[in-house]
Amino acid sequence: MKLSGKTRVRALLLFILVSSITTVSFAEWVVNTDFPLIGDPRAEKGGMLRYAIPSYPATFRIHGPSANTTFNSLMGGLVYQTLVRIHPNTLEMIPGLAEAWEIQEDNKTFLFRLNPEARWEDGQPVTPEDVVFSWELVIDPETKDPYSADLFSRMFEKPEIIDEHTIKFIAKTLHWRNFLFCGANLPILPAHTFRGKDYLQAFNWDLPNGSGPYRLLKFRKGNDIVFQRRDDFWAKETRTYQGLYNFNQITFEVVRDENLMFEKFKKGEFDFHLVNVAKKWVTEMDFDKIRQGWIQKRKVYQFVPNGVYGLALNMRRPPLDDVRVRKALAYLYNRPVFMEKLFFNEYLDMNSYFPGSPYENPNNEKIGYDPEKAAKLLTEAGWTVRNAQGILVRDGIPFTLTLLYFSKASERHLTIFQEDLKKAGIELNLKLLDASAMFKLVDERNFDLVNMAWNALVFPNPESEYHSKYADMNQTNNITGIKIPRVDEILEAYPLMFDLNERIKVLQELDGLVYNEHPYILNWYGPYDRILYWNRFGMPEGYLNKFGNYEDILALWWYDQEKDQALKEAIDKNIALPVGTTDVLYWLNHSQTTP
Repeated sequence: MKLSGKTRVRALLLFILVSSITTVSFAEWVVNTDFPLIGDPRAEKGGMLRYAIPSYPATFRIHGPSANTTFNSLMGGLVYQTLVRIHPNTLEMIPGLAEAWEIQEDNKTFLFRLNPEARWEDGQPVTPEDVVFSWELVIDPETKDPYSADLFSRMFEKPEIIDEHTIKFIAKTLHWRNFLFCGANLPILPAHTFRGKDYLQAFNWDLPNGSGPYRLLKFRKGNDIVFQRRDDFWAKETRTYQGLYNFNQITFEVVRDENLMFEKFKKGEFDFHLVNVAKKWVTEMDFDKIRQGWIQKRKVYQFVPNGVYGLALNMRRPPLDDVRVRKALAYLYNRPVFMEKLFFNEYLDMNSYFPGSPYENPNNEKIGYDPEKAAKLLTEAGWTVRNAQGILVRDGIPFTLTLLYFSKASERHLTIFQEDLKKAGIELNLKLLDASAMFKLVDERNFDLVNMAWNALVFPNPESEYHSKYADMNQTNNITGIKIPRVDEILEAYPLMFDLNERIKVLQELDGLVYNEHPYILNWYGPYDRILYWNRFGMPEGYLNKFGNYEDILALWWYDQEKDQALKEAIDKNIALPVGTTDVLYWLNHSQTTP
C-alpha cells in the first residue's frame, strides 16, 4: 500500500492540532488515571526477546560523550523513568514517577508530586532529592553534555524541594515546551548511587539501581547486552504500565554484517528482524518459512514523525563551506535511479527537514539529478581545472572528500554516488566504520560527509540542530556547523509561540532557510516499519504505537506460549500456520479517534 505525503500531512496535522497540550494552563493538581491503556490487557509475562544490533554502543551512559544515540536512550528507558510520560497514542500527559502535577497560571511554575510507592531497585524510595541530583548531573560541566547542560541551566532554576514527595521547577523564561522538558525529558537517577563518583568513568558500562521495569543483567563488551525484567518493579500494576514490558529477558546481540544478521534470524537465533532494504522486502520475502506462516511479515503504518536522513556535510571545512559546492553535490545525488533500481519505489523523496509534517515548507526546491546544473555551480565556485586523473583542482588542491558510514547496505547507493561524482571530477572515498567509531569522529567534527539518520519529535525542537551557538561546539547535534542569523532569530522567538499555527508558520520559514543552505544531501522516508518475526508472539491490534516505531516491540509485545507450541509442532510436522495480512493499517483506520 502506498500512502501519499499529503495524506500523512493532513492526518498528522489533525493529531497535532487536537493534541496541542502545551497551551493549557492548570491552576490545580492534575491526576490522570483514566487514559486509554497503552499495553494490551491480554499480555502475559514471560519468555525472552532476542534482537540483533549492528554495533555495540560506545557507552551505556545516558548523558555525556557518545551517549546521544537512539540505542542509549532505549537502554536508559528500560531502566530509568521520567516524572511524566507522553502517551504514545493520544499525546496526553500520563503518570511516570509523579502521580500528579500542576502547571501554574504563569506557565513557568511546575509542581510534581512523586508517587509515594516509587522505589529504586534497592528498595529505597524515589525522593525529590533524586530529582535535584538528576538536574545537577546534567548541568555539571564534568558530565560533558553541552546541549543538555545549556538547556536545563538556561531554562530552569535549580529545582526546589517542597516536601518529602513534591518538587517544584521554575522556568527562567516562558517556553511552550517547559513542562515537557522538565517533566518528560529528564531521566531521574538515584542520588545515593551516583553522587560522589566520577559519572563518566564509574558508569561508562553500568546502568545501576533503576526505578524502571528492567535491570541490566549482564553483558559481554562488544558482543551482547542482556536486560532482565524486575518482578519487584514498583509500577507494574499501575495503569501506565499495564500490559507493558512483558518479556522476562531482552537480549541485544551484535551482528555487524546485515546479511549474516538476516541469515541468523531465519535460523531462529533472533526473534524479529527489521527490514530496512526495500529490495530485500520486495524480492526476498517469499521464502518457505514465510509461506508456511512460521515467520510473519508485516508492514506497519504509523504516524511517527520522520527525522532527517541523508549525508551531513561538514560546512566548517573547505570546499564544503561554499553553498554552491553543497548544492552541486545535491544535484549529483541520483535519487531517481536509487529509487527505481534499488528501492523499488518504496519511499518518498525527502525535500524538507520536517518531512511529511505540517512544518514542511511546500516551496522547497525539489532537487533532482542534474549534472549540468552541478557543473555550472562548481564552475562558479572556482572548480574549473582537472588534473591528469580527471579530478577537479583549485589552487593546487584536488577535490577529494571522504564519506563515513556504518551500514554496509548503504554501499549500494553510495557507490553509485561515488561514480557520479567521479564523472563530475570529484573523488569520493567511502569509509566503512563501526557505529561507535563513526559517532566519535562526528562528535569531534572530524569528517567531511557522514551518512546520518535522526529521530524526530512530535513537537519539534530544532534548536540543537540549527542554532549557531552550537555550531562550533563538539558533542552537539549541530554536526554540520550551520549558522544562519534569521534561523537564530526564529529559534530564540520560538519558545514564546504558544499558538500552534504560529509555530507551523515560522518552522516552515526555518525549513526553507536551512534547506537552501544544503547542510545535508537528503535521502528518502517511508511512513511505516517493515518487520519480520517468528510466530510465537502476541501483540496489540496496531502492532506498534500510533506515534511509535519498531522499538515498541520491546514494550508492547509478549511471548505467547500457545503460539510457540503451535509453531514448534508446525515445524516438526512441516505444516503451515495462518499467514496473516502484510499491511497493518490499524492506525490509519483510527485516524479520526482520540488523537
